[in-house]
Amino acid sequence: MKAMKFLLLVPLLAACNPVQQKKRTLSTIIAKPIPPFVKPVLAQPLVKDTVVCYQLKSLEDCANIFAGKSAFTDTLLIPCKETDLKTTYTSDVIREWEFEADPKTFSFDSLKVVPDYNTTVLKNEYVPDIAVTFYPVYLVNSTGTIRAFAGKDSYTFAIQEAMDKKGNWWPIEARVYDFCGNGTWLLKIRPGEFATILFHKYTGSFKTKLRVRIK
Repeated sequence: MKAMKFLLLVPLLAACNPVQQKKRTLSTIIAKPIPPFVKPVLAQPLVKDTVVCYQLKSLEDCANIFAGKSAFTDTLLIPCKETDLKTTYTSDVIREWEFEADPKTFSFDSLKVVPDYNTTVLKNEYVPDIAVTFYPVYLVNSTGTIRAFAGKDSYTFAIQEAMDKKGNWWPIEARVYDFCGNGTWLLKIRPGEFATILFHKYTGSFKTKLRVRIK
């Protein structure tokens, strides 16, 4: 696992000479710079359920949730249900044979990891009427090329680590047990887009630092 700490055509002036016009077209088409990413304000349905913040007593497997992707925006709606990649992002799901044919085309590098621990997301995880606390982490593509990341079903290959009182980093989550070989996917993150992953918020006996690892 790896540690983690838009194209506009410029209007062209018409030229009398077609050949000259063609040359000018080729030389004046430029890409519009991608604006800086700003953490969006999250919107979610009102929750009347009992709210639970997990307390870990031992290392446990954890399925951190893929909550969709979006173009850069100032407001983001967190869906209530799991995101169906096949219907929501049909053209951006990378098939296994596509990746095997040219893995360099779909690089995992250069995706910026932007956590937002000050924001709390409430979602029903396993039990109805009980909402669990999460916080969002954004995988941001500010580059000029397509990037990608991997997941399975509705979760991602990611864990959290925490610092102990001596300053040592330890994993507090483990990758969820995978009993089925189906459901793995790769998703394109286009320039000016970001993906959202929801990580659990925990409560404990002392305040410390957290970091995430995303494969």
